[in-house]
Amino acid sequence: MKNFKEYLAETGAMGITNQTYVSVDGNDTYDITNPEVLARVNAFVGSIADREYLIPENAVNQLRNFLLRLGLQFPKVELPEGTGKVSVPLSQWGGRFGKDGEVDFDEFVNDDGISNRKEGGLNLQIESEPVGRTGSFKVYAKIV
Repeated sequence: MKNFKEYLAETGAMGITNQTYVSVDGNDTYDITNPEVLARVNAFVGSIADREYLIPENAVNQLRNFLLRLGLQFPKVELPEGTGKVSVPLSQWGGRFGKDGEVDFDEFVNDDGISNRKEGGLNLQIESEPVGRTGSFKVYAKIV
């Protein structure tokens, strides 16, 4: 029977050491504070305006599902009746809670996981408007 050290020697590197780094053109695809990455994400976020929706909340739900792939979350959005604009804060990976070496021993870091890398954090702006007499809606969105 093999011991654990022999098993590791046979299988080689394990864990994150043998995984490929997730990057595009040298940019971390999850670093939403990087202007190049933010521009790419906003290109998709803005693409929800290419379609019309009978229920504008469905567009918000599709957007939520996409942003969750990047670890971005936002609270429940209450779209106004008719034409209106809403801005909600974004958080990444559920935010941060705990110690980071810069807080006093009796304090904790508790933020959105973005504002420590970008001053003021990021917000998702969503605008909806009815389209003619069809009863459908256009939904526009952008991360700022």
